[in-house]
Amino acid sequence: MWIKLRVIAVLCVGILLMSCDNGPTVTDARAVFEKMWQKEISSGQVKVTRFDKVDGVAGELLGVPVYSMQYAAEITWPKGNDIGCGQGPLANPMYPCKTRAIGQKEEFNGTIGFQKTENGWQGEIQSNTKVN
Repeated sequence: MWIKLRVIAVLCVGILLMSCDNGPTVTDARAVFEKMWQKEISSGQVKVTRFDKVDGVAGELLGVPVYSMQYAAEITWPKGNDIGCGQGPLANPMYPCKTRAIGQKEEFNGTIGFQKTENGWQGEIQSNTKVN
């Protein structure tokens, strides 16, 4: 009898834990942000030194769970660089070429849009704005 009650209790706790999905984690969002800087991170040019969730909102679109997360992030240029002149995530005609000093920090605010898939939450950058 006690064994049956234990099995039932374990099953109930397992079901409750599986049903509690509060959306993507900050780790999920940081991975999306870092993917944008993948080339620079892998070459040691950039290091993500801070990534924080600012706000988030869950919803549903055509029956698919979605989540929008606002973030604040900071990157550091450990070696300095002159990226932004035709390469990397900052490369665009509206962004001037800029040499970065060794250890220079830059802050970004943005939004990552997620959707729930069979393989978990999948996200992509919706906006990314340099604030300093």
